[in-house]
Amino acid sequence: ELEAAGLAASLIEEVDLGSGPEGLLSRAATPLTHAAAGINVGLLARLGSPESLAQLNPFEIVVATTNNQGMALALLRRIGRLEARILFIPMGVLPADASPLRRAGTRRLLRGVSLAPLSRAEETYLVGALGPDQDVAYLPFGVDDKYWTPPPEGGSNGGYVLSIGNDPRRDYATLTAAWRAEYPPLKIVTRLPVPASDGTVEVVAGDWNRQILTDAEVRELFRGALFVVLPLTDTIQPSG
Repeated sequence: ELEAAGLAASLIEEVDLGSGPEGLLSRAATPLTHAAAGINVGLLARLGSPESLAQLNPFEIVVATTNNQGMALALLRRIGRLEARILFIPMGVLPADASPLRRAGTRRLLRGVSLAPLSRAEETYLVGALGPDQDVAYLPFGVDDKYWTPPPEGGSNGGYVLSIGNDPRRDYATLTAAWRAEYPPLKIVTRLPVPASDGTVEVVAGDWNRQILTDAEVRELFRGALFVVLPLTDTIQPSG
């Protein structure tokens, strides 16, 4: 679509970028740097490698589609390693309960970065949290309604209720506590821990990053459900 609009565009997957240290030190440091500034050390090293920067710097604009990408690229631009401008699509990049240190670090790193949050609530929140000079513009979130379609004519539902997702804002504890024996079976597709329930609950292993289930298998789960329930804790992230 970008090319059809007359723009020169390329897609670079993380696996196509240079390698970085994936050892014990990197894994140990990431929880600390992530808590302080939302930085994944391993990804920062990969994106900041000479091989990666050689691929990224020829572009005028780099679009970051995950929080880890956006924050790592913002830091590389901040220290002068990345020349391209950044359009960052954040999803809960700054939690509402973030510490003052995390807020200050995020505000400093994202100065000069264009943000395109997927919800009006997060847009409003980021403007307030990062200041009026921060470039923030709401990006409507789209669904591929040519793929995610109802079952063919004559298809029947599977008689179960579906809940799905690995976002840490999913509240499966409340959902399973509320599920009763007389309710229909509940399928929960996740890799998050799910507490026991008095009702009939089946946990199906699912992880988009590892493609445990194909998109076609997920579509069939949606098609077979009586309805879908997404239990969420209070959040400004568009988790649902």
